[in-house]
Amino acid sequence: MVANNPQSPSFHVVGAMPLSLSVGTPHSILDQGSTNPILFQLEHDGRPAGLWVMKAQCKMRHGGIDILRELAGTDLCALVGLSTPAVGLVRIPVDPPSTDDSHLGQRVANIYDKDRGKLAFCSAYVSAPRVDGQTLAPSQKQTRQTIRDAIALFAIDALIWHHDRKPDNPNALLYCQRVVPIDHERAFFKINVPDESGCAPDYTLSADQDDMAQHIAANLAGQHLDSPAWQEVLQAIERLTDQEIQAMVAKWPDELDRNWAGERVGWKDDFIRFIATRRMNAVSILEEARRAVAKG
Repeated sequence: MVANNPQSPSFHVVGAMPLSLSVGTPHSILDQGSTNPILFQLEHDGRPAGLWVMKAQCKMRHGGIDILRELAGTDLCALVGLSTPAVGLVRIPVDPPSTDDSHLGQRVANIYDKDRGKLAFCSAYVSAPRVDGQTLAPSQKQTRQTIRDAIALFAIDALIWHHDRKPDNPNALLYCQRVVPIDHERAFFKINVPDESGCAPDYTLSADQDDMAQHIAANLAGQHLDSPAWQEVLQAIERLTDQEIQAMVAKWPDELDRNWAGERVGWKDDFIRFIATRRMNAVSILEEARRAVAKG
């Protein structure tokens, strides 16, 4: 069992299965991003499993595929040595428990009503401040680990097309001098949007340089272009085999590979192609990313 609390958070291990959780007691609404997730005291095997941040499909933009983005982003961040919260899945009960008339209770009741029987994404709660502009500014005193994490985060976000870590919405925490990425819901840009031919988008394209230049770690990464962290990230991605990519995706429930109408749409296959293609083009993608921040 993975049990955690705000004083002793649990972090994801590469290759680990999402923990199977069950609904417990709602704690509070978090003022984070567009989904405003619920902080829940969840259970595992009938026992308290600590505090978890829960995102329901009805509050996400694209439902199940956004959960797949979260699972893939967590695995790949951990692969390059970043500490990222443990992940789990909780099924909303078909016959959910009653809630009170508070704002929290009404929001939870709305989720229970709309997502009966569906899976929700959960990440272990880490009690830590959000990264701010001063934390990752080149002029501030940094630990070696903070710098390494910042470069790794910038590099992996370039590889997985994640532009949504900016000063006004960093989607990262600072815990014991470690940069902890959270919220990968907007990574893998347009993976679910076919092009004119009906196929998935051109995965060989790099992330938009203007967007990446605003990344929370862009300035710090640009000040450390000779850091071995760049090569470490590259090597970690290049070592990822087709079999490991397929095993990663196989851990995800097939029911998440369905649209709102319940039809299988092949998103899991898209993730396999995306990750494999970005791995093969990792050298050129990271070179372009380094050039983008070097200009700053």
